[in-house]
Amino acid sequence: MDELLNLIMEIFRNEQKKFPFELYTSFDNVPIREKSSQLFVVVSPVNFRLNHSFPSKNGRITSFTADFQIDLLSPMTTPETEMLKFFYTVVVPAMHSVNCSVSEIKVDAWKINRTIQKATYRASFQCKGLYIPVQEA
Repeated sequence: MDELLNLIMEIFRNEQKKFPFELYTSFDNVPIREKSSQLFVVVSPVNFRLNHSFPSKNGRITSFTADFQIDLLSPMTTPETEMLKFFYTVVVPAMHSVNCSVSEIKVDAWKINRTIQKATYRASFQCKGLYIPVQEA
C-alpha cells in the first residue's frame, strides 16, 4: 500500500509543476486550519485487499484491490466551475496514471463545508493490479 500511495503522491507532485496547489495525505497530522488557504488536495488510502495468490517462477504473485479517496478543498468563495475544471484536468488524469487498472471512479457532489470553511469535491477510486515481489540480485 505504501508503494502505491507513494506513486499516487508522485503523480500529483508532477501535476504541481503545471498547476499551483498544495498536496497532503490524510494522516500527515497537519490540522485543516493550518493547511493551505488556497486550493489543496488530500490523498487518503481507504483500504487495501490482497485477493488471489498464485505461484510463479519468481515467487508468488498476488492480485490486489486498493481504494483511495481524493479530496479537493478550496476557499468557500471558489466557483464550482473552477474546482470542476481543476478536478477534471488534474485529479481524474492522476487517478488514471496510477500503475494499475482503475476500475471505478466515484465523484461526490460539490459542496460547501461550513465546519471547515471550505468548498469541497470528493472522489474515490478503486484500482486493481498484481503485486509481483522484486527479486534481489
